Amino acid sequence: RNGDRPTAKNVFFIGNSHTRELAEAYLCQRHKLVDSWRVLDPDGCLQDVPYSMPVGKTAEHSYHDDLSHATLRGGGSVYLAISHPWTFMGRKGLAEIFGLLGMDVRQLDAVVLGEWNPESWAHERMPILSPICASYRLQWASERTPWATKDFANFLQDVGFSGELLLGGTFAGSRVRLGGDLSGYNFSVRSLWSGVPR
Repeated sequence: RNGDRPTAKNVFFIGNSHTRELAEAYLCQRHKLVDSWRVLDPDGCLQDVPYSMPVGKTAEHSYHDDLSHATLRGGGSVYLAISHPWTFMGRKGLAEIFGLLGMDVRQLDAVVLGEWNPESWAHERMPILSPICASYRLQWASERTPWATKDFANFLQDVGFSGELLLGGTFAGSRVRLGGDLSGYNFSVRSLWSGVPR
């Protein structure tokens, strides 16, 4: 029933297709609240489309939500960065994502961090599946490396995130883990699967 209530929450989902499913379920529960929806067009450029428009890589030339932003009634936002080339380009790539989606990390209530596809997948599949808009400043890089969870958490700390980092995983059973002393972070950390930190 919470899906009908206006929300001011800002949530960022980042990871692979398993994380996409979580994000799409989250949005589907709140579909009546979606005021605007920006997704990537077949050329990899961000476009405004109706939320009712199907997205996904079901055809060679289709709209998809690898990078996307939904605004919700009540002032909230849902951001997605799913297996896009920039998610494999370290801090520079994330900074580009934040700028393109108009995201202020300091205003995020939650970041849902999922698993990454392996580096081999990024090199083999990404050039075919994920074009980058020709007008965007950051284009393909030869190095495409998945984030280490600790490095990602440290990046969030450095850019002023103070919400909740939710660690996801895959439906096959693998889990994102963040070990060590978590007390130095300005944000809380917990697992989506067990409800406890790490």
